[in-house]
Amino acid sequence: PKLLVAGFADSAINYTVYFWVDDYGEVVEARDQVRTNIWYEFRRRDIEIPWPIQIQYERDEEPIRTERQIAAAAQYLGGVDLFKPLSADARGALSSAAREHLFAGGEAIVRQGAEGDSMFVVLSGQARVVIEPAGQEVAVIPPGGFFGEMSMLTGDKRTATVKAIGDTVVLEISANDFRELAVANPGLLDHVSMIVATRRTGLEDAKAAAAVAAVPEAKENFLARMRRFLTLPR
Repeated sequence: PKLLVAGFADSAINYTVYFWVDDYGEVVEARDQVRTNIWYEFRRRDIEIPWPIQIQYERDEEPIRTERQIAAAAQYLGGVDLFKPLSADARGALSSAAREHLFAGGEAIVRQGAEGDSMFVVLSGQARVVIEPAGQEVAVIPPGGFFGEMSMLTGDKRTATVKAIGDTVVLEISANDFRELAVANPGLLDHVSMIVATRRTGLEDAKAAAAVAAVPEAKENFLARMRRFLTLPR
């Protein structure tokens, strides 16, 4: 059996259920049994079948991200190595400027070789790092983990494909947001370059194992590239 989303109606989400019967002569009874069982299952789970009606609600418009969500994301940033030197206020400002995204299981958050200028922090769920074209899995990123920092810091194309494992919420931090942090915190780039260089070496090793050519980059050259891309003073 399969259950597929068929469409979005005015007052419902429509699904189509596919199932097999051995004898087509019994299809009417089979449909009756399936629909009846669905109805009882809905009743047990307190799911109401929507009726084609229209109701007008008046409510105060709420922001896309609440203060609680922003504070929770800022707390996650405190556990990310890149942002540990920042004050609580700085992490709060960064969380407020960033954007949250929800991805379904198996959906690609970023694709290897794509352009990008942002990084992601996993707030909930998990993400799988895959090296193309072999499709080799090299890491699983848990909540509090991060990826995509090379694109944010240097403008490089994405070095790997990252896919959600189940429903996954990520916080996207853009190069512009990070640039403001780097200006206000002069020592941040040195701290970041050490962490990112170490992570990149591990990724390059994984690429080599997957028969993808890669050459590690010297820290001094990497730091210069970050300053140039972020238009920061030397």
